[in-house]
Amino acid sequence: MFFPYPYKNPWRTAKMNVLKKWWCDFLKVYLPTRIKRMIFLASVFAYISETDTPSDETVQKLNEVMRLSRDEQAIRLPIAMKKMVWKTLDEPLFIDDELEPINDLREVVKNCDSNIFAKIVHMLIKRAPDWTVYASESTIQTDLRIMFDKMFTHG
Repeated sequence: MFFPYPYKNPWRTAKMNVLKKWWCDFLKVYLPTRIKRMIFLASVFAYISETDTPSDETVQKLNEVMRLSRDEQAIRLPIAMKKMVWKTLDEPLFIDDELEPINDLREVVKNCDSNIFAKIVHMLIKRAPDWTVYASESTIQTDLRIMFDKMFTHG
């Protein structure tokens, strides 16, 4: 059967969705917590710093601050995966019901109180793929606060 070019076969799309869901569920259950943490933190760092290829010094500093891996080169894969992991962050970010979206997350985090920071972390966790969420919201909030303080305000 011939389908015009822009037409997507609905059976193929349904199969891909089932396979994608199965794969994500598999990763959520079987991926070790330390790997989930490395993927979450390194990819959010890369997304917020808007870099695909950070310098060796930056990767080394990120690893020293967050203790993500024994081998610093292992952190480069989650950094390269940032667009896949954080594609939901391409949509505008709003805190509460404010009319203005967040354009530069780094600037907001530098100047916000702990209540706003907690809302930003909650929003990040809601938008993260399930298989990357490695701990409770308070643990992730603590990790992100350390990362923001050490990597963006003093770096």
